[in-house]
This record gives sequence, structure tokens and C-alpha cells, in this order.
Amino acid sequence: AYTPAYTLTNGQQFSVGGYYTNGDGGGGLFKYDSTSVATTNTGTIFAITSYAGRVIRIPGTPFYRPEWFGAKPGTTNFDSAPAIAACIVQATLNGAGTELGNGVYYISQDIGALVTPSLTYYETAPRVRGVAPGAYVGGVETAFGTTIQRTSETPMFTWAGTDSQIRWGTVFDNVAFHGGRYTNSMVRMRHTKDHFWNNTSFSFSSGAAIEGLNWWDSTLSGAAFSFTGATNGSIGSIHLVNTNYFYPVVLASYVACNNLTFENIRAEPANVFLYMDGTGGSVPINKIAVR
Repeated sequence: AYTPAYTLTNGQQFSVGGYYTNGDGGGGLFKYDSTSVATTNTGTIFAITSYAGRVIRIPGTPFYRPEWFGAKPGTTNFDSAPAIAACIVQATLNGAGTELGNGVYYISQDIGALVTPSLTYYETAPRVRGVAPGAYVGGVETAFGTTIQRTSETPMFTWAGTDSQIRWGTVFDNVAFHGGRYTNSMVRMRHTKDHFWNNTSFSFSSGAAIEGLNWWDSTLSGAAFSFTGATNGSIGSIHLVNTNYFYPVVLASYVACNNLTFENIRAEPANVFLYMDGTGGSVPINKIAVR
């Protein structure tokens, strides 16, 4: 609960300097509503110690910030995944987007898995944007921007529906995913469609950047892949097919992957990009464009 530093009156607006400390990006303008019984969350609606009602954030922008929900970019031993996920949920439910700032957000949980229980299958697509993607060459950050970096084996972003219920897509712009040396794929698209990821970069040294299963009607444009491991290895790029090869994008043909476009792709090494597994049987992979 929020503990005010002074007496509040109904309708009063006031500013808070930060989430943990002044200037950490989590502050902003708030309003006290003495009659509100709105469901509280960790960033925009708070209960108040010794008061009825709620303190409600006045966003003042069409993009919410993870720092509002407690993210700590640049702090290596802090898991910002719950804060990023909470931000995406609240922004999406309120018709807004999520904006990540300039810096590295370290995570040890799957952001997508934290988000999906709170959104319906046909919810408006979450929109996430960064300032500019951090650029990685040989595993070394060469250009600073917005980066999500994992610190555990957990996939970074899983967006999954079911065989009978397709989950609609997401929009990502100007975000870098830094995966490190973990066996699980960084991003998983399963039983889903209508994703538009623009100017995103992926850096990793084992596993796969993206795993697609029953993934439809999506565009990945302006992507850069930096792979720092060997092109062959003892660990399969995805657990389901165990191909014993590392590739940025792995599509498993036993579940349909259709109408996917990869535009303006830059990959390191240049001859390693896409693997399409044919071990699963009769369901084809169709209409895959790499430009």
C-alpha cells in the first residue's frame, strides 16, 4: 500500500519522485480518489495506508513504463520480468503501449508466460517499444539502447495458445534480446498469429533465438542476429526436435508455420539463419519469405 507523506483530500493530485528512490523512473503524477474500489496493481492503482479509496496514476502518455511497476534497468541481480509483465498487462488493458528505456533489463522469468494469464486470447495486441535496440557483435554490446537480457535457462518470451485456441499477436519495436549460453530458445511462438516485430536484434551463444510452432501471418522486419557459439553443437536448438544444430530461427514442420516474412535480415555468421525441421510428418511449412 502507498503511505502518503501528508494528509490527502479527495481529488487531490500530487507528484511522487520515484518507485524506490527519487529519479529512478518510477515516479509520476497521481490522484487520490476516496471512493474508488478499483483493483490494485503494482504500478497504476494503489491502496493507501489508513485511507479508504485508491491512489491512481495519471499516465500523461500513451506508453506505460516498466519502472512504474518496479523494474530496475541496469541492476544485474534484480529480476525485472514481473515488472515488465505487469506493465504490459496494464498498458494493454487500458489501450496503451509499453515503453522500455535506454538500458539493460535483466530477467530470470518468462515475460510472456507472466503476461498471458491476464489477457484473453483475442485481447488487443500488446505493443512494446524501446528507445533503440542494443547492438551485439560477438556477444559484446557495441551500441547501447534497449536490451532485455536473461540470467537463467528460462525462455525470455513465450506467446502461446492451444491447438483449439489461437492466441493473437504482439508488436515489438526497437528492442534487443540477449540470450547468452542457454539451451532453451529465447522467444517461443506457439499457436499464435499476427506478430509484427520491427528493428529487433537477437544475440545468443547456444540454443535458438526464435522457435516457431503453429505460427502464422507474422512479420519480423529489420532483425539482426548475432550468434557467438559454434555452428554445430551437442545440444539441440529446440527440445522438441533435437536437431544438434544452432540456428537463429527454428520452425518445426509437424505443426504448421505459415505466411511468415523475415525482412532486412542480418545474421552472424551469414550462412546460418533458418532451420526447418521435417521430421514430424505431414503438416507443411508454407509461404516463408526471407529478404
